[in-house]
Amino acid sequence: MKKRLFLCIGIILSLLLLAGCAKTNSKSTETDSSSVKKNDKEITIGYIAGSSPAAQAMIGRDDKIFEKLLSEKGYTVKWVHTRSRDNTGKLMDSEDIDFFYLYGSNFIPYMTETTQWGGSDKYRIIAGALLAKPYLLVTKPDIKSVKELDGKTVGISNHDYIEEILLNKELQKVGLKSKQIGGTVNVEYQDVQVEFAKSFISGKWDAITLITSMKYMIDEQKAPSKVLLTMTGDKPNIDYVQLLGRKELIDSNPELVKLVLKAHVMATERALAIKDRLPAMAKKHYDDYFTKELTNVAQYKVFPLDYYLKVWKPITVTYAPDLDFFRDTVDYLTAAGYLKNKTIDNVIDVTLLNEVLKEMGKPTVQ
Repeated sequence: MKKRLFLCIGIILSLLLLAGCAKTNSKSTETDSSSVKKNDKEITIGYIAGSSPAAQAMIGRDDKIFEKLLSEKGYTVKWVHTRSRDNTGKLMDSEDIDFFYLYGSNFIPYMTETTQWGGSDKYRIIAGALLAKPYLLVTKPDIKSVKELDGKTVGISNHDYIEEILLNKELQKVGLKSKQIGGTVNVEYQDVQVEFAKSFISGKWDAITLITSMKYMIDEQKAPSKVLLTMTGDKPNIDYVQLLGRKELIDSNPELVKLVLKAHVMATERALAIKDRLPAMAKKHYDDYFTKELTNVAQYKVFPLDYYLKVWKPITVTYAPDLDFFRDTVDYLTAAGYLKNKTIDNVIDVTLLNEVLKEMGKPTVQ
């Protein structure tokens, strides 16, 4: 009897110890698919914790624009605030997110199903959210022009095909192109942002493409480098953040999708009316994510308000996606071999958005 008692106590103590170790070793409780469980009347909407999340998501969540509109049809709304590609990939792989405000640089690699961060054909862009000038071409100090990249290597992080596409638009202006489409400029990918900056500083690449908001990683090292140009192709701004919808939901319940799109348009109009307040709002959502929504986070990168003011200065809030940009994107991805057996319809469809815009008496997206 005593042996059994001691054995039971030992098992219990072991289980408690294991539970404690699991909690201690966890980096954070970032939202993943296991924590997003919904019923048929609960709509999940995701957005990213970053310096430039979709304005519509921040305002929609703060002012309950989506909740008010969807409650009229008996729906509730659950907001999923997350970050990093391993989290977003899991959420989309498992279809636990109904609608997602996501960076194009995140979605495009995901839907090609060619990266380590997951991939599927389960989502489609249904509206625009933000236009911006988000990408820089940063080079070694001795490189004076794009033409001098001939035969050299450019580093890109996170399989960001959007950056590769924009790089090629700049290369083509001087008669060059990347090796991926038969040219002479080599492109290499590296997945970890921190290691990516270190690799450039150590001289691994002659140039890198970089999200504007991440340039601080280079600046902090005081490494010799220079911004050669801002990459926007042949446009003043590029399509930066979009609203995605789950394809199964788009096909099975278009009226629900139209309700979400109507709320999205309303949130866009609200954002345009208070544009000056968006940088401070972005800072609050970012800080709240790390201090209130996550647990076990020892520290995180804190940015002053001035940082957000600079990030948001070139951003335009919109509900209209740039259809030409995504047509060019699909053409390039196909030519480079990243996209197979998929067309523009797999990536974006504004049919329901245009129906909503007509009903609201607004111009449609062409």
